[in-house]
Amino acid sequence: MTDLDLDPFTPDALRDPHPVFARLRADAPVHYVESFDVWTVARHPDVIAVLRDAKTFSSALGMGELMAGRLDPRHPDLGRPVEMMGDLRIVIAADPPDHTKLRRLVSGPFAAREMAHLEPRIRGLCNDLVDDLLASDAPDLVTQVAIPLPVIVIAEVLGIPADRRTDFKRWSDDMVGGLSGELDLMSRQQSAFEMFEFFSQAVIERQTNPGDDIISALVSRSNNLEDEQLTVPELVAFCILLLIAGNETTTNLVANAAHAFFAHPDQWDLLRKDPSLASAAVDEALRYDGPVKALLRMPDHDTKIAGTKIPAGARVMPLFSSANRDEATFPNADVFAINRGSDDHIAFGYGIHHCLGAPLARLETRILLETLARRVERIEPRGGSTPVASPILRGWQSVPVTVTPA
Repeated sequence: MTDLDLDPFTPDALRDPHPVFARLRADAPVHYVESFDVWTVARHPDVIAVLRDAKTFSSALGMGELMAGRLDPRHPDLGRPVEMMGDLRIVIAADPPDHTKLRRLVSGPFAAREMAHLEPRIRGLCNDLVDDLLASDAPDLVTQVAIPLPVIVIAEVLGIPADRRTDFKRWSDDMVGGLSGELDLMSRQQSAFEMFEFFSQAVIERQTNPGDDIISALVSRSNNLEDEQLTVPELVAFCILLLIAGNETTTNLVANAAHAFFAHPDQWDLLRKDPSLASAAVDEALRYDGPVKALLRMPDHDTKIAGTKIPAGARVMPLFSSANRDEATFPNADVFAINRGSDDHIAFGYGIHHCLGAPLARLETRILLETLARRVERIEPRGGSTPVASPILRGWQSVPVTVTPA
């Protein structure tokens, strides 16, 4: 076995990481990948141990690498559009006590009970988008459904006018392009500046004219902090994180779920017979092929993971998607089974950094699956699906399909 067999960052592995993840779990559960200058952690118990020990494995240092634009040492230019966020306090790249304060700002508005009031609106959107899919001469599940659904929802949650939705998606795609090896620096830098300018104006406006939206809630909660309030750039960084996470997560989850159903058509039949299984299907899709493969952590002192010495300052990458296919935790892990009851996966992370947007992504995907199960008898790939080739994200840019109405 060569080093390439254990490298999850080769082009082939970025397209389909699971064969490499299986080899890592079996032969190198804690492994240094020289080409990426990172220690990968592949087994479920070890990933949990890293994520649970936020004091040793710092997000401020680890995710700070990503925020400062240093994710991929092979392509240092990839980080330029996001390096402006490197010195800002941002919840995904913070440790307690900063993390505790930042998360409290938005945890209430994004709680499941608060998201529940969006269900009628999301259900209406899902029906409209499925109408478009069924009427299309060349239906594409991603471009016609999985992209517009979360973009519309997160824009409305943030209180952004409908005529800026196209900009929202372009900004998000250009920023995420840095995680996908795309080197169109000019367009991504332009998008970064446009985003900062747009959200800066939105934050300043909400400071004097608050509305009933998440940006207004962030501004208000920041003003009520007992100690240091967030600066306008820090509030802007928060908005950008919510924008990107709020649409990319659901888009990739829906696309990955579709491919799981393509490979296991009996599970689609099961969902069609009982659409109430949609919630369980979302959890199984998250376990089987989640939208985030991994994130970064960094120890501030020498430590060990499963007996392997990790030096201070080393980049550590807990592989969520590998952990969720660990046979020791999930028997028959390579089988997609929507009645598995797999709510103990870590697709949305674990511990204090569990994904803030998880309730919204679950809600959107559940309602979409319910809608498709009731209205589509068969959905099959037409070929030509385009994967997202990212070391961090797992998804599809395009999924052409054939749909048979119910």
